[in-house]
Amino acid sequence: MGNFTGLEFFNQHPEKLLTDIKDKLYALESFDARGANARTRKEWVSWAGEIERTFEIVEESLAHAVRFFCQNNLNLLPHLATAVRDKEKLSQLRWSTAEHRVISG
Repeated sequence: MGNFTGLEFFNQHPEKLLTDIKDKLYALESFDARGANARTRKEWVSWAGEIERTFEIVEESLAHAVRFFCQNNLNLLPHLATAVRDKEKLSQLRWSTAEHRVISG
């Protein structure tokens, strides 16, 4: 049979991390550094220092997703199905590198 790879993908949420960055950037647009207290400025500096690591986490998560959608994993899916019709459908799934998505057929 085989083993699934890239399952870490299901426990990671890169879209949430990116949404948080986007929201924080919008908040930064109206941030008044001169009027902010020292604690608030320190929080912003800390957040800015973490952006690069956040992007690295997103990149790692997307790499796990690519590994999960590899053909070897797709070939294992029919073994998880209980209905014959589902097994047939799952056995036709393929990863399209050109389209970067799973296709049937």
